[in-house]
This record gives sequence, C-alpha cells and structure tokens, in this order.
Amino acid sequence: MMLKFDKKSFIIDGKRKFLISGDFPFFRVPKNDLKRRLQLFYETGANMVSTYVPWEIIERNEGVFDFGGAQTDFEFFLETCREVGFKVLVRPGPYQYSEMACDGLPEWLLHHDEILAKNVNGATYCKTAVSYNHPYFLEKAEIYLKKVCEILVKYKDIVDCVQLDNEAVGVQIWRGSLDYSREGNGIGVKGGAYVSFLNDKYKDVSVLNDKYKTNFNSFEEVDPSVCDKAPGKWEFSHDYLEFNGLQLTRYFVTLQNIFDQCGLKCLTCHNAADPFLLPLFYEASKNLDNCFIGFDDYYNLSPFWATMKPEQTMIFRTQRGADILRDYGYPAAVLEFQSGNITPIIPMTETDVYNYAMLHVATGIKGINYYIMSGGPNFEGTGATADVYDFSAPISAEGKLRPSFNGIKKVNEFLRSHEWLVESERAYSVQIGCSLNLLRGDNGYPTNSDLITRKGFATALACSEYASKFTLLSKLDEKKPLLLLGTHFRDEDAPFVREFAEKGGKIALFGTLPESLKSIFGNIETEKYDGFNRRMTAWGKSLYNMVCNCEITVCPKDYSVAVTGYNGELLGVEKGNLKYFSFTPNTVSFDQAEFFEKLLADFGAEPAVKSSDRTVWTTLVKTNEKAGVFVINLFNRDAETTLEINVGDKIVEKKVRVKANTVSFVEAE
Repeated sequence: MMLKFDKKSFIIDGKRKFLISGDFPFFRVPKNDLKRRLQLFYETGANMVSTYVPWEIIERNEGVFDFGGAQTDFEFFLETCREVGFKVLVRPGPYQYSEMACDGLPEWLLHHDEILAKNVNGATYCKTAVSYNHPYFLEKAEIYLKKVCEILVKYKDIVDCVQLDNEAVGVQIWRGSLDYSREGNGIGVKGGAYVSFLNDKYKDVSVLNDKYKTNFNSFEEVDPSVCDKAPGKWEFSHDYLEFNGLQLTRYFVTLQNIFDQCGLKCLTCHNAADPFLLPLFYEASKNLDNCFIGFDDYYNLSPFWATMKPEQTMIFRTQRGADILRDYGYPAAVLEFQSGNITPIIPMTETDVYNYAMLHVATGIKGINYYIMSGGPNFEGTGATADVYDFSAPISAEGKLRPSFNGIKKVNEFLRSHEWLVESERAYSVQIGCSLNLLRGDNGYPTNSDLITRKGFATALACSEYASKFTLLSKLDEKKPLLLLGTHFRDEDAPFVREFAEKGGKIALFGTLPESLKSIFGNIETEKYDGFNRRMTAWGKSLYNMVCNCEITVCPKDYSVAVTGYNGELLGVEKGNLKYFSFTPNTVSFDQAEFFEKLLADFGAEPAVKSSDRTVWTTLVKTNEKAGVFVINLFNRDAETTLEINVGDKIVEKKVRVKANTVSFVEAE
C-alpha cells in the first residue's frame, strides 16, 4: 500500500479510500497476544495501525538504546503488522505524551534546564516542555531518531507514514505559555530567528515601535517581556504567533531532513492537539512538502468535563477543523480519534463510538485513527496515570472485547458499504468568515469572537435549510455569500474582504463596522448602544436574543432599513450585495434561524436540506452522481421529520423516523 493524499481524500494503492487506522502502542500490548488483537482490528476493514516509539523508554540512559526487551522489541511489532497485512503510521516523537511520566522524553534529557521552554518573562514553567529549536535538544533528538530509522528503513514496505512530533505546542500552551526561550528562538541575537523575522516584517524598528507603542533602538533590543506589557500588546502577540508558526515549520523540516538522510522518504504528518489549535499550523501548511496535518479530537477525558457523551453541538468544532484542513489543502483526518477514555468512570459505549465517528464523517472527515485500540502494562516507572494503560479501549488490556469494539466495527462496515462517500464533498450554502488572527487569539486559542461564529452563525444555520462552511478569509469563494463578524476585525484581513466584494461577493457584516471596511460599506457611522437586548423587528418580523453592540446613527441614502430596535433604533441596513447589522447573533431560538433564512434567500443562496423538525440537523454530501444526508438526532427522544433535499436538479422529499441518540444516513434517490 502506498499512501498519498490530495485535498479531497487519501489515496491508497492508487484508489481513493477512507483511511481507517487504530493505535496499538507496541510497548504496552503484550507480545504474546499482539497478532490476535491486530487480526481482530484487521477483520473490521481497517487498513492501517499506528504506534508511538517512546524515547523515554528506548534511551533510558543517555547513549544506551534498548530495542530488544520484552516491551521495547519494536521490530517484533513491525514484523507482526507485516504478517497480518497492516501498513504502519509510526509516531517516534520526539514527544509522545500518551500519559507517560515525562511526556515521552527521557528523564535525563529534562535535567538540562537550558532546553526548557520559557514564558514571556524568561522563566521556566514546566519541567517537560522544551524549546523545540534549542540546539542541544535537536542534537539529542537527532541521535535518537536516527537509531529509530535504522529499524524503520528495514520495513519501508509497510511504514507508509511517519508523524512529526506529537501535538506540538500543546505541551507548552496547556502548561502555561508559548515558548519564549531566547536561545531556542534567537531572541536578542543578531541574525537570530526572531530578530530576522522582525527585520523581514518591519525593515525599520521605528515601524515596529509605532505598532507596539515601544521605544526599542534595534530589533536585537526587542524584548517580549516589555512588548507584553506595552499598549500594543495585541499586535505583538499576533506577530509572535506568526513567528511561532514559522518556528514550528523549521522544527518539522529539521525532523523531515533527519528521516530523509536516513533513507526514509515516506509521507509525513502532524496532529494538532485539537481542532482549535489548527490555526497555529497555518505557516507549516504553506511550507511543508510531502506532509499532511490532521487534528486530535476528544469529547471527554474526565468526570468533570462539560459533556459525558457525544452531543449535537459538537459538530461545529469538528466541522470547523475539517473546513480549515480543506482550506489548507489536506483531506480532513482525525489522527487521534477517541475510542476509549483515560477515566473508567465514564464508560465508552458502542453507541458513543458509533455516533461520534458518524458525526465526524458527516462533516467530511476522510481519515480516522482510533486512539487507542488496545493497551497493556506501562513500562516500569513511566506511567503517569496507572500501572496498566487500559484506556477503556475497545480491546482491553487483558485482550477482551468491549462493546465499543462493535461500534467501531459498525462504523468501518458503514464506510466500506458506502465507498462513494470518500469522493463526496459536504454541500454548503454560505461561508462563515474566519480570520486567522482571531482564531489564534493572543495565546494560541480563539477569541470570544470565534465562539460567536459557532454559537451565533453556525447554530442558527444548523436549524435552517442553509448549510454553512467555515472559510479562512484568504480562501473566500465569491460564488457563496459571506457572514462576517466585525468585532475584533484586524486591518490585515481587509484586503481579502475587499477583493471578495470587488468580485461581486455578497456580504452580511455583524457587530462593529471596522474602519478598514468602510470603503466597502460607505459612510455608515455608529455609536455605542446601551439598550437592553429586547425585541427587534427584522423585515417586519419579531427578532429576539441578538446582542446589541451599537446603533447606526449615519447611513447613506441608498441603503434601506432592515432591522430596528425596540425604541426605533436603526440596527440593520442593506443595499444590493451588502447588509450591515450593528448586533451579533446569539442563537437560542428559531427566530434566529428564520432571520438567516430571510437574509440568505435575499442573497439568492442555494438551500441544502430543509428539515420539518428544526431540532433534527443534517449535512448534505454529494458527488457528481450521488447525494446523501446525515441525519443528526443526539437528543434523548425519538423524532420524525420530513427532509426536502436539494440534489441540484430537483428537490427529493424523504420522511424519516430517527431514534433517540443516533446519527443515521439517508441516500437521496
């Protein structure tokens, strides 16, 4: 099997197929039962397995590499995979996490304090978070990875993909901060990476000072701890996130070069720690060759997380992750898909696994790596959570099948019996504009504005007949209307929107009207609005629960009134391809769905699926020959709905009974 990919899907042995993989940590699964467990998974229709190769146990003492012990016999694992018929996604790190005591790094390495990541004030904040590009860390990582490659090159016939590190940046952000290590990032050093980045971006330090509101005399003097307290902190944070993306790219290229030098020129990949961290890999997506990026997705790893089972609104986080990956040019893949749970307090049922997987397939996911499929005893002294790493996996640490295994079997059977879905694309009616700057926030996670796009736009549209797509502003399609949030809008994004408008694109802007977009919308002026969020009137109908930011005080005469407030305030205007609303959406009832249906009908948007029961959500997927609808009812009640499916040349009507807590599929015939 040769694994390739394009934007639409993975290509396996020259054919488009779903990538169906599962993680079997070779250092945990008992050798005497490995083959049987792999065969059980193979018989479900899977075509790949993955495994970590933890540096923490392979090089426990510096310079001594152990690949021959009972729990470190990596070649035995690869030989067994070859016998069963599996190709392998190898995840050698340097990081693994995987609930290991040192996150997969050897303990001796972490005694070198100089390699540890630093916060903006230059202080160490975590004993297992390193600065990825620190020379000493890379020196030691290269020695280790070359030892791994000595084995991998013997199995080039089955090693189809190698993962570059694991959940990069996650260990830093979760433990306190992005990395500001001066040595690891070339801060304050002539010719250093950070100094060169600033020089390339601003050319003259006075331009930087004007933006950051600082008083540096040279780029070498730029001190992140000073910038972080300056009035221009937001500008500094945005720039540092861009720099961080370039540093991640350098790190990944360094790892790729190590594999290439060892003769391992296979496909590579990386897994963002969750869908919300994908924007941190934008620079990598533009500059990495022979590599794809996916994300990890978990809905519960603790009794104290907000949800205990897959829920309806989870579709938006997955959808946004899938949409961003497609904008990057990748097939959407979840490289760690939750199929168990670190806490046995929350059972992983057959229904949970099936619904969660189907929810992902409904958003256009074309690859799934179940984490984990089976576990076993931790290597002595390396477990961070238990002596035995069971993870409530579909195949238990003792080798017994759990009900969740049947859920995986059902998912894989569905994908095999609906092979045409791998060619399909999710239909959409309207774009939700996504600013890379807002998605990255000031610390790597999205701002509140991103929450509004999901809670306001996406939820309302899910209850309507119009389907949404989250689209990076740099990837806008002028053939589809655009919903855009003006709050926290950045000037750097304005050219994308102006170009969209110049090409005839239709825009509905909500919230603040940025100065940089006034050339599009004309001389509209607003003032802060302190009124209550009472009833509005939109196109003659009552509208509730919108969040009023301001009211329109000056408006060109060629605009007509669209929305007024409780006391007659002007809150929405429109003309031609432009609509401006001085409030932000907050979907808690069907008023908002009806509002967007009117708005998009005016724009001539093409409906996707109309469900007579608005609480039964749908996604429409199409190829040139076929169409089908995923029907989502993750509430604790059965439902009946009539679907009006737009297949292009006609509307197909289907009456559907959907059981409680199910994601089902209906072909549009």
